[in-house]
Amino acid sequence: ATFIELQHVLRSRIMLVALAAIVPAALLALPIAHLITHPLEEMARASRQIAQGDTQVRIPNRGVGEVAVLGQAFNSMVAELEETQVQLIRKERLASMGQLAAGVAHQLNNPLGTILLFADIVLQDLPEGAQGRDDVQMIAQEAHRAKDIVAALLNFARQQKVWVQPTALDTMLHEFVERARQQPAYERIQIVEQIAPDLPQLEVDPVQVSNVFVNLMDNAADAMPEGGTLTIKADLSLDQQSVVVQVKDTGRGIPPENIKQLFSPFFTTKPLGQGTGLGLSIAYGIVKMHHGAIQVQSQVGESTTFTVTLPVHPPRSDTQALIAEETSTTPGV
Repeated sequence: ATFIELQHVLRSRIMLVALAAIVPAALLALPIAHLITHPLEEMARASRQIAQGDTQVRIPNRGVGEVAVLGQAFNSMVAELEETQVQLIRKERLASMGQLAAGVAHQLNNPLGTILLFADIVLQDLPEGAQGRDDVQMIAQEAHRAKDIVAALLNFARQQKVWVQPTALDTMLHEFVERARQQPAYERIQIVEQIAPDLPQLEVDPVQVSNVFVNLMDNAADAMPEGGTLTIKADLSLDQQSVVVQVKDTGRGIPPENIKQLFSPFFTTKPLGQGTGLGLSIAYGIVKMHHGAIQVQSQVGESTTFTVTLPVHPPRSDTQALIAEETSTTPGV
């Protein structure tokens, strides 16, 4: 009997010890499991939203260790996905607008040429001071301006070849600065050069790349009608794989609602008749053709900075490789 009683007591104590261990373990396991499963559930919900096209979704940065790292990686992935989607939409829009612009430009060229021809004939027949001569001159001037706009449309629409050749970007930028200092538009503007010496030569199309930086500098000058400081900065990126050029002005800045539309065709904040809205669109296309990137940061009333990044060793497309080969084998080149 004593032995049986001892068995009962031992069994009871074992059950008590087991309960004493299981209950705290369960109490600890529930919140720990929640800490692990809740972020995963949020990630699953966010993934479903992304699948439905919502790339604005983000998951809260909760927890520590691997769970937190996983959440940060997920948010970074979604941000990259959103940026890629924006670029794809922009490229499709540029392609569509390019086709439209080409069609419109070709339709306008002939009548504009006819207007200019007859306006010049009338001007030759009208002596100085004759009645109506000023009106005909105005017609000719506006027709010339319209032809310039048409030329910009064609330039925007045309799929240009990239004539790649070794180009000293630091020398190019210095020449632009010296040329700008001689122009009336820059009379009240202080130009500061911060161009690193001995930048590597880039495999780019010098004509097209020069159009990018001239456009950015002219836009900066237009943003400072009362004068200011224009800073041209060029240096290697931290990984030494790209050259980064910044064009910064101390002008009126760009409102946040205009930033996203800045590279869209025909978007301009300039007064009517002073801009076609194609300059930055063309610049964007040129930089992308060179496997680079162009970004803008602005604070209203303070400054605007355009950053152009061009790779030192870009991947060469078939067209670029062919052009480079033709250039290297052309006699006298």
